Amino acid sequence: MIETTEPAEASISARIEELTRMYQERLTARQKALEQAQSEANDALRLEGAIGELTRWLSILWEPAKGDTHGGE
Repeated sequence: MIETTEPAEASISARIEELTRMYQERLTARQKALEQAQSEANDALRLEGAIGELTRWLSILWEPAKGDTHGGE
C-alpha cells in the first residue's frame, strides 16, 4: 500500500472534482445537441407532411374537371 499525505489526497480529490465537472459539462452539451437534433428531425417530418398535403391538394386542384376536354381553359 502506498502511503499518501493529506496534500496528495486533497490534490486527488480536486482532480476528481475537476474531471467530474468536465464530464457533466460534456454530458450537458451532448444532451443539448441531441435535443436540437430531435427538434430538427421533428421539424423535417412536419415539413415533409406539409409538402405531402400541399402536393395532394395541388393535384386535386389541377386535375381537369370531368368532361373538360380543354384542361379548364
